[in-house]
Amino acid sequence: MLRHLCILVCLGGALCAGEAARTGSYQTQFTEHHPESNPARLVSRNGWALSKAFTMAKGVIDLAKEEYDVYVPKSYDGSVAYGLIAYVNSGKGGAPPGEYRSLLDKHRLIWVGACSAQNDRPTTNRIALTLDAVWNMRKLYRIDSRRLYTSGLSGGGRVASMLAPAYAEVFSGGIFQVGCNTPVYPVLPNLSKQVKDLAVNNRYALMTGSKDFNRQDTKDVYDNLKSQGYKHIDYFEEPGLEHHVPSAE
Repeated sequence: MLRHLCILVCLGGALCAGEAARTGSYQTQFTEHHPESNPARLVSRNGWALSKAFTMAKGVIDLAKEEYDVYVPKSYDGSVAYGLIAYVNSGKGGAPPGEYRSLLDKHRLIWVGACSAQNDRPTTNRIALTLDAVWNMRKLYRIDSRRLYTSGLSGGGRVASMLAPAYAEVFSGGIFQVGCNTPVYPVLPNLSKQVKDLAVNNRYALMTGSKDFNRQDTKDVYDNLKSQGYKHIDYFEEPGLEHHVPSAE
């Protein structure tokens, strides 16, 4: 029921915006916040102290000061729903690595990432920016709710791994690259159970390298998720990879 409500709300404005047919790589700004990205909502959902959350987030994000990197396969024309990856980088920039573009084309995936969601920003800001990206992209493009993922690199992977299970009514899974955390669910009793029930049935990929200093941590999170009953989770370890972007292969 929770996901169905979210889908109905999010699809309400799909395909109505002027940029709906825009493809290729570009930067843009958004104007609307996701209902869950407001600091007060983050507080009530996650049980944080209001003063702490506002201090961390420095209030509501001013989207007029934020830019996003977007990549849309040239094959997109709105006739078929595409998947979406909402990305959290560890540094500046939100565009996909160049070698990933062919994968996005092949698998009909749209990519969006905040340009300033790097590790030195408060976690609450990074969560809010990513939720806002999803909200606005679903108004601009026809998105398949069954293929709506969050992903991130290193510290961004840790943020994505916090987002995907905790907001399982928004994301259908996650791809966590060389960094991930054990999930924490909403504290609201009814919401917590609904979200966890969705989360354990969603899809996740934990990606690391044989020489990544986060390798053991990634393996530990994978084992923890399996012990919680997560049904669709894969662990990928790239031979020789250090703490870098995993290869397209």
